Amino acid sequence: NCECFIDEDTELISAFSILRYEDIDLKAENYMLLYQKYIELLKNSGIKNVEDKIAKMYILDYLIVNRDRHLGNFGIIRNCNTLEWIDIAPVFDSGQAMYSQDEIYEYNFSVAYGTFFNNKHLEFDRILEIVGLNEGMKPDFDSLYSIADEWKRQLYEYQHITDMLDEKIEVLHLGFIERINK
Repeated sequence: NCECFIDEDTELISAFSILRYEDIDLKAENYMLLYQKYIELLKNSGIKNVEDKIAKMYILDYLIVNRDRHLGNFGIIRNCNTLEWIDIAPVFDSGQAMYSQDEIYEYNFSVAYGTFFNNKHLEFDRILEIVGLNEGMKPDFDSLYSIADEWKRQLYEYQHITDMLDEKIEVLHLGFIERINK
């Protein structure tokens, strides 16, 4: 679950809707061109630091192996009354992250694939190459390791609700650590 990030004066406009409104053929276009057009559209509409914000979203997806960042799972927040584009929407809908739909034997934290615009199976390393990582985005590794440990603690705390096996919790925790190390 994520908190509602819109109110009575704002709305979410998905990347899909933004690109379709511009009559861009989402099936025919190369994913790189779609990415570049999307960045350009957001910049031209007044969104600041577009590249950094998109890169941070994909860095998170990289770490949590969120393979489902399709064009309906990110976008912008717009003022309903003025139609002004306010900012990029916060990250939402990461429910299929960390192989939540897969069996343990299917996990691969070394080489993982995600969705990038209209490419549904692109290696995460390639996605990070595309979005670029500048010096200001170097993660605080101590904090990331702390997050991994806290996540493991919470997985055990709510194990009575999720029925998640100890083995799965341990494999997920080690997988998260592997993604951080990578």
